[in-house]
Amino acid sequence: MTFTFQGGKRRHLIDITGIAGNVVTNLSPGAGKRWLVLQGSVDLVCNVTAGNRYLHLTVWDAAGNNITCFPRNTTAITAGQSAYFDFRDRVSGLGVSSAPGDCHIGIGTVILEGDDILRITINGGLAGDSYVYKITIFEVDVT
Repeated sequence: MTFTFQGGKRRHLIDITGIAGNVVTNLSPGAGKRWLVLQGSVDLVCNVTAGNRYLHLTVWDAAGNNITCFPRNTTAITAGQSAYFDFRDRVSGLGVSSAPGDCHIGIGTVILEGDDILRITINGGLAGDSYVYKITIFEVDVT
């Protein structure tokens, strides 16, 4: 059996920032590209307004079918708190939180092509919340 490495490059999709509300961020390779998701994180800082926030990661195919839902933080992130959501191929203690609102998720192998979507959702976010996403992918051209 022979494997051929077709090249490619590691890319950082970093500093995707914003002021939250209920935020849905869709990341997609686009035409002629394939991504292997290596790792990522979301930092969420909540304002002082009461409410429960959750971070959620899903994968969708180009036809709009939800392929995978990864575990979300199970403890609500509330007023004045911040949370860190970390995802990568493997994590010791899958889904174990080290602090209230923090979540470390093993996502296994996630490969996206063309219009497939990695969706990061902040459920229950409020206007004064803020967030930063940092994501590393391996990108190859599809021939």
